[in-house]
Amino acid sequence: MSTQQQKQMSRANIEEAANLLAKNARLDDPLPLGTDLSAAELAVVPEQLRGLAALPNRDQHHLYLAFSARHLVALAHVLRASRSEARSTCIQILSLLPGPMHSPYLLHFLMSDRVAGLPDIVAEWFPGRVHDPERPSTASRAPFCALLAHFLFY
Repeated sequence: MSTQQQKQMSRANIEEAANLLAKNARLDDPLPLGTDLSAAELAVVPEQLRGLAALPNRDQHHLYLAFSARHLVALAHVLRASRSEARSTCIQILSLLPGPMHSPYLLHFLMSDRVAGLPDIVAEWFPGRVHDPERPSTASRAPFCALLAHFLFY
């Protein structure tokens, strides 16, 4: 690992990256009803998530905690109101957040009324439900299974 990769992100950089993820997922500017992400918009969040995956685990954890603290309610709103591609983006982000044992923000969210309806949306979308070559492979299903387990447990 290079010296630059080993260097930890500052708190301001972590918050900026979390806010950029929310912006790219259109959490601060939800799509009008009946519309979906364009192909260009659809490519932005997965590209950003791949970049974030290259960060040290500690930075990833802090970034996703910062995201949870500020954007979980907006994510839930967009998830409920969005169409398939925007919904997939939100579910992908939600599945990467630290679990409730490591995130007081997610724990509080899962135990609140704000989670109502989300388990059904995620279960309906779940990659193993219908064979679709566009959906994630078996190897990438673990985060989604964990997310469903969190919904059921809390």
